[in-house]
Amino acid sequence: MDERDMNRCINVNITKLCDTNERNEDYILPDYIADIKKLVQCDSEAVLHNVFNNGNNLLCEGEIVYNVLCICEDDSLQSIIYSDTFTLNIPVKDDNVESVSYFCKTENPNARLVNPRRISFRARLNIFMQKNESVDTEPEISCNEDICLQKKTEKIRSMMISSECEANLHASHDIEISSALPEVSAIVYCKVNTVVNEIKKTDTQASIRGESYINILYLGNDSNYHKISETVGFNEYIANEYTDDDACICEVRIKDIKVSVQNNSFGEMRIIELDYGYDLCHKHYYGVRCEAVCDAYSTKKEFCFSKEEIEYIRPYEAFSSPLSVNEIMELSVEGDIIPKHAVEVNANVDSHELFYDAERNKFVLHGEIEWTLLCICEGEERYTVIKQTAPFKYEREGCGYKFDLFEEHKCDIIKCNAEINGSKTSLNAELYINAVLGAKEKHCRAVNCTVSEKENNRSSVMTLYYPVKGETLWEVAKRYKCRCEDIIEVNSLQNEDLAAVKVLLIP
Repeated sequence: MDERDMNRCINVNITKLCDTNERNEDYILPDYIADIKKLVQCDSEAVLHNVFNNGNNLLCEGEIVYNVLCICEDDSLQSIIYSDTFTLNIPVKDDNVESVSYFCKTENPNARLVNPRRISFRARLNIFMQKNESVDTEPEISCNEDICLQKKTEKIRSMMISSECEANLHASHDIEISSALPEVSAIVYCKVNTVVNEIKKTDTQASIRGESYINILYLGNDSNYHKISETVGFNEYIANEYTDDDACICEVRIKDIKVSVQNNSFGEMRIIELDYGYDLCHKHYYGVRCEAVCDAYSTKKEFCFSKEEIEYIRPYEAFSSPLSVNEIMELSVEGDIIPKHAVEVNANVDSHELFYDAERNKFVLHGEIEWTLLCICEGEERYTVIKQTAPFKYEREGCGYKFDLFEEHKCDIIKCNAEINGSKTSLNAELYINAVLGAKEKHCRAVNCTVSEKENNRSSVMTLYYPVKGETLWEVAKRYKCRCEDIIEVNSLQNEDLAAVKVLLIP
């Protein structure tokens, strides 16, 4: 943590700049893809490549990537990826462009089959602006003798300060398919999810251990679809610029997945070569959600706070926890369609609420999972898509201290499976929950600042009474933003968590 940030916090304000820009694009299939009979599923993701803010207008250049799963006329399952670039010019007014960042998201992705060779893609594009405003968590002390009387009231409401250390990494894996499964004819798609299980910090670096969950759907030489899952561990080291007292959490962003199939030593197509990159993001949390109300006045000889009350949340713990959700339900289908086999299952999680139950000493998470199954059914349609939603609840032991959670927590689906057995379907999802926990602390104190003038050089000696817990002289100098040699004396007061700090002030 930079010493300039010791008594500062950041207001994080996120504003939606554009929420009505709906993108429509037509895609004509290349010759090597057969005619499409039915669209099964459509997803989209947006990314900003270039952003320019001249103070009046925001020029955004980026890309929307659509991923659609479809059934062709030959009853093969095909994954189609199509990207569309965009350029937007949005009116915006901001005086401090250096403290502003931008990101984008898509909503309601949709794909429509115009004819067997043409797909119409549509998605709503949202552009967001994030503004970070630095504010003081403590009022500045002024010793200007021209001020006769000053009253000051400050209200500070801050979300959090977070800093990130990023590492761009690369991974390669060879996955050999068991002899119990058929050989590979074609790869339909590949998904990689990565979670962090452990973070260990030293003075110079952080050791980050985790696992990558790999799910591959392929078309075998028996004309059926098969799914294989692999778990690969990793251990990476990145630079650590923060103290061990900071609560930290780590996130992983997968990118640029490439899959190819090779022959094994027997000439069989059983080796899948997987190559991908990932960004390791090490986030630190401190100085969050600070609220202060101060009444202060100043005279020529004395400056004091008649009242100062500061309430803030101190981060104590960051945790990442795995969670297994199992459901047995009857699938809701129309007509006389009977699901026979689940080819693929996807799940989206919505975590509604994460809170601390002090009576039971439990962290409790409520949410729901939307399941999407691609099934082979008995009847005229070979494939059908079934969507169902089910609630879930997660509990974790607390540490006996009342926590107030930060504004944000994150819940990700790592892998999911489905097994159809008659009228009942067993659904399983592996989730990972990331959260940072903090506890409210309140300081009500009187800080008396007595100024005495010297006749020779008109320098001043200021005495501050401040809550201090065993701080060194260097730490006190950092707190008051002065040199160590300017601190004359630090005396701890008996029976109180206070210290008297005498500082030499030179005009």
